[in-house]
Amino acid sequence: MRGILERDLDGLDDPAELHQRLMSWINERGVASHLEEPEMELVSAPPGSLDSQQTIDCMWQVEGLEVLLWALQMKDLPSCDELSDVDTPLNLLGIWKPSTDSPVANAELRPIDELETQQAVQLTIHWRLREHGLRPKHMNLPVFVEQAKFGPLSLQGVPLIDDDLAIRGVPLNQAAPELRGLSSSIASERHRAANWLMWGGSWCETDTST
Repeated sequence: MRGILERDLDGLDDPAELHQRLMSWINERGVASHLEEPEMELVSAPPGSLDSQQTIDCMWQVEGLEVLLWALQMKDLPSCDELSDVDTPLNLLGIWKPSTDSPVANAELRPIDELETQQAVQLTIHWRLREHGLRPKHMNLPVFVEQAKFGPLSLQGVPLIDDDLAIRGVPLNQAAPELRGLSSSIASERHRAANWLMWGGSWCETDTST
């Protein structure tokens, strides 16, 4: 929401009121004590004070949020080539539309085996996109996953065409460069979230190496 506020600053009726709503939500839900220093600095910065890169970084956080909401069984996870619609996660959490009830109060974390599989899936997708960026050619991904000496990797629910990762209905090697770049950015944020779910610790410093 902080990124949206900064991005849409000129079109908002009362940016300061929206920012206050965000800060109230953070404090009333007990979120403040869980935010790391860089995160708190970003969300508490007054409207109009973020630079373009900070705004972009804020906006990308919604892809990690998608994984967390999936883990709490609050919504399905979008496809690996599909951006979050942003409004749905914020509405689910009662940020866009204030609510006296905590939407996550009765949420239930998925079983550990599902979280482990999701971590493996996100690693697989992220690795494949990075590998293609270095060596842009077709790959038989199922064979690679079966023989890989690192991981664990998983193709559960991963879209495939011609035995390779599919992006918007075509094999990765045929996808437009901008779509490959978009999918890679999505993968990086979702991979971070999946790793954080399993490892805990600092969100900002969670490793997403492949």
